[in-house]
Amino acid sequence: MADFVKLKTQIMDALASIELPPELQAMVEQIPLDTIETAILQYGLPAALVLFFGRTVAIIILRAIGLYHPNQYRWWPRLIPWRKPFKAWMNVSMWVERVFLQGKQKTGGFAKELSMLTLMYTPKTLFLGRAYGWGVGLLQPIGVPVSRHIMIFAMSGAGKTTLLCTQVSLWKGSVSIIDPKSQITEVLARNDHREWVIFRPYSPDDSAQFNIFDTIKEMAELEGNSSVVKWATRVGEALIITDPSSKNKYFTDSARSFLVSLILHVLTFFDESYHHLSFCRELIIHGVRVVDDEGNLETTPEEARDLLYKIMLENTVLGDSIPGGASIYASASAETSGNLLSTLQEKTKWLDLPTVSNMMKKTTKPFSQLKTRDDVVFSFCAPVLSIKEELAPLVRLYTNTTAYVFEAIKEKKGQCLQVVDELPAQGHNSTIQMTLPVARSYGITFLGIAQDLEALKQAYPQTYKGFIGNSDVTIWMGTAHESNLEYLSKVLGTKSHVTKDRYSRKKTFRDEPVLTPDQVGRLLQPDNGSIIVTRAGRRALRLKNDPYYTALPVTKYDPDPEHGDSFLRSITRFFLNRKPKE
Repeated sequence: MADFVKLKTQIMDALASIELPPELQAMVEQIPLDTIETAILQYGLPAALVLFFGRTVAIIILRAIGLYHPNQYRWWPRLIPWRKPFKAWMNVSMWVERVFLQGKQKTGGFAKELSMLTLMYTPKTLFLGRAYGWGVGLLQPIGVPVSRHIMIFAMSGAGKTTLLCTQVSLWKGSVSIIDPKSQITEVLARNDHREWVIFRPYSPDDSAQFNIFDTIKEMAELEGNSSVVKWATRVGEALIITDPSSKNKYFTDSARSFLVSLILHVLTFFDESYHHLSFCRELIIHGVRVVDDEGNLETTPEEARDLLYKIMLENTVLGDSIPGGASIYASASAETSGNLLSTLQEKTKWLDLPTVSNMMKKTTKPFSQLKTRDDVVFSFCAPVLSIKEELAPLVRLYTNTTAYVFEAIKEKKGQCLQVVDELPAQGHNSTIQMTLPVARSYGITFLGIAQDLEALKQAYPQTYKGFIGNSDVTIWMGTAHESNLEYLSKVLGTKSHVTKDRYSRKKTFRDEPVLTPDQVGRLLQPDNGSIIVTRAGRRALRLKNDPYYTALPVTKYDPDPEHGDSFLRSITRFFLNRKPKE
């Protein structure tokens, strides 16, 4: 009661210091001494408790039975709209820290609980997880606005995919996904309101198709026929990369130049039915074979390749673009020519896979729809090892085509979330590096995923820290990798612990890391669902993972074999979302 009396006195003193109109001043003076504390105790506090516990119980029940959605949280009534005033106070606190504390003492650490709770998820933000405070996981969903790219670092089994399922489902706009385990696609596609275009290189019967030649033609109609050289060059850059650390780049660079020239040659010399990469592969292996009327070969393998080089050298429809790449192979000595040819064949051997070859011959939906529509999802599903090994060039082509099309197409409807899982598996992809600073303006919100910093460093030895340092948000999940633990401990910084001598009143400062690498590792154990989110220019957040099978209603996803449904959710699903029998 004494605290309420003190608060009432302060309010009355504040009102007394303000020059009010005589009528209002008289009303204030007539307020009984016990009005404020009585109102707070008898009406305000019980109302706040009823709202809080009512909301908490309702959300727990809705989550248990599978009818809760993160969008619902912000619609619950609140007695005091405290978040906006508190955000203003946070800005004042940050100013005080910059002016009076920085340079004098260490101020590292996580954001305080109330600061974190101001980041309530809305459909305009990126979902991060559930709030964590006062030693327990809270129910409030946390989201942040993003203007640049996002990174996620998580070991296998840390709950990364289950969080991605929640994020993709909640994203308001189109999505492009590289889905190594197909888990996101299998869980969300049937129930999502958007149209899903699913590429399955090893499942030809139910796979969408993607012919890069169709994209080149579409862009030529938009930008002019001369742009085909630019687009063919981009295809070559995606399919054949040169290791930046390589000491001998001649053979790889020459193979890429020849492939670009060959794509242009096929476009300008052959009938439209041959306009696909599988035919390019056939020319690389066999050259231009000549047969007689009975179908018998009239050319040797050497003659067929020489004939291909000759025809390409004579194809000047696009100036020197076609002869330029062919001349290297045509003029090489026998030994060098053999090395050049073997390099080219090795870099394109993935096109020999029958199911992949079939997928590359037509186009189901143009990539431009990712930008011109907000109700479509493109998902590339393949095994993890395939993405890292034989399909790595195709994955790069899929990733880069999205970026290039978004640069060329001016019409934009919403923002597209581009999820690139197993980012280091693509190798050094310079297109991603160049796109990140401008991706947002093109209409892309890029989300890259890696298991650890060391793998990212191998792919991008000079610039790997830029993926984190220039991101709006970096999400750190379960990890035991030394590079992750040390880096995160360093980023969290140190904090000064101030003690004052009771007699001399002299202050003593003791600086300690917010978390040591060992403490980071124990905090980010995969089993406890903890998340650390580092933010550009902001304090880090400690959150709880909120996987799709607890965060989303059962009407938004299909049960995954690894997780299934709880008993109560399975009952709700029986009535609302039974999967039809195939």
